[in-house]
Amino acid sequence: MRENGDYTPRPDELLHVQETMQLLRVMADDYRFEEILNDTSKKGVVKNMCDVLDRAEMRGEKRGIQQGIQQGIQQGMQQGMNKANREALLALMKN
Repeated sequence: MRENGDYTPRPDELLHVQETMQLLRVMADDYRFEEILNDTSKKGVVKNMCDVLDRAEMRGEKRGIQQGIQQGIQQGMQQGMNKANREALLALMKN
């Protein structure tokens, strides 16, 4: 990478995938490595670190979408309540 500034992963498959993920979990004190490996909702087998990173990105994207939906619902409810309060106040002022 230092020579041309670009990284192209080698097509080699990881040997001892489970052990590698366990080592990374222990070294980083981060259980997400094993969770990625054990996530049965993903099809296919982890063959290299690019597969691991792809799975991590997908998990992050899913989590971000869920948070965005929740925030959108909360904002929509708040806007609806604000509008209802304004309309109720205007109705009181007219009486």
